[in-house]
Amino acid sequence: MSKIIDEAKFNRYFLVIFFLLLLALIFDGYDMGIYGVTLPSIMKELNLNATQTGLLASAGMFGMMFGALIFGMLSDVIGRKKTIIIGIFMYSVFNGVVAFIHSASVFAVVRFIAGMGMGALTPVVISLLSEYTPRSRRTLLLTMVMVGIPLGQLISSLAGVAFLESLGWRVLYLATLVALIIVAFVVLHVPESMKFYVPRGETKAIKKYWPKPTLNLNKQTMMFTN
Repeated sequence: MSKIIDEAKFNRYFLVIFFLLLLALIFDGYDMGIYGVTLPSIMKELNLNATQTGLLASAGMFGMMFGALIFGMLSDVIGRKKTIIIGIFMYSVFNGVVAFIHSASVFAVVRFIAGMGMGALTPVVISLLSEYTPRSRRTLLLTMVMVGIPLGQLISSLAGVAFLESLGWRVLYLATLVALIIVAFVVLHVPESMKFYVPRGETKAIKKYWPKPTLNLNKQTMMFTN
């Protein structure tokens, strides 16, 4: 399978996968950056002291650390595609929930959970994109997809400049719910890792994404014939 993808021509199939994974990381970067953008307003409204402010900042970072560790291992069990979907869902929904919070302690808990989703995404996206990119474009696209995180952080900064004063900080967190739209497209257009399917002998799933070759599969080997 890896040889087929390595030698394949870069086409619309691979472009869609790249674009969706890039969008996932852009929203990930937005969610990472939005706390710094909204912090002064949050401190003022929730009457936070220096200790509470540090706690809130640490909650998201610890969540990202645990998310990368836990979901990195979990992706081998449930699959990379499901891990990406769970990660998007977590960072989108729980950052959206922040818009309704009025307690610093609850804020910290919710940001920790959202951070887990943010941390889960990057290593799994890189792994899956590396598998589904022809060798001729792999280095370029892996470099480009990593730009998604700083690009998302830049968008959060621009959103703060444009909307923070007029609409308030809570709206900027509600905007993270838009990322849920990506989930539907990931479900429809992003394949699971073949490293997940092949050892399980899931022939039907493989044929769904690679309908042209005739597949002869067992749990140890996979042969492609025309």
